[in-house]
Amino acid sequence: MAEMHPTRTRILRLIRGSGGITLSELRRQTGLSRSTLRQHLSVLARDGLVTAQFIRQRTGRPPLLYRLTPRAELAAPQTYAAFLRALFAAMGDRSRIEEVFDEMGEHLAARHPEIRRLPDPGARLEAARRIFFPDAESTAVEQTEAGYQFSLYTCPLAAVAMEFRDLCCLARGVLERMTGAEIGQTEWILRGDPRCTFELRAPASGEQARIA
Repeated sequence: MAEMHPTRTRILRLIRGSGGITLSELRRQTGLSRSTLRQHLSVLARDGLVTAQFIRQRTGRPPLLYRLTPRAELAAPQTYAAFLRALFAAMGDRSRIEEVFDEMGEHLAARHPEIRRLPDPGARLEAARRIFFPDAESTAVEQTEAGYQFSLYTCPLAAVAMEFRDLCCLARGVLERMTGAEIGQTEWILRGDPRCTFELRAPASGEQARIA
């Protein structure tokens, strides 16, 4: 499935976070023009992800309130954030969280063996990013002097991560399982940085994936 336009991903996140939002509020939060927002909302409505209804009021023209459709809500549990929210809500013994993350990493690696077969480490990291962080506001993978990296501009599970700070380390472990390479982190939103940056260092010539 093609990756969703980042602006539409952001719009969905804002609608999900608010439970329903008007065009004026979307414009205020995104800085986009009404015409641009209407174009993106039209595509989301066409794809069955967003619906709109007028809000009744005593005077003036009633505004449209945009909400997610059941289809969009049902898609949410496949994402990193929704998965972890459900995990923390259901699991009383948090000592098992690391074990669950290891199992999830193994499951995703087994489900997507094509990722490790990619010869380019940057392509492996990009494929893992698209699968593990599909609804997060993030950059695409870019090459650096040391290797490859991408950044999240919003923490998809900040509320839970504030209580369980090992989540970032566990998330890196899942990315490592999927890519077959060591992943580092150079910036942390939870530590006051403006973003979280995950980095895969380019292996030396002829070096093979180190994680079985």
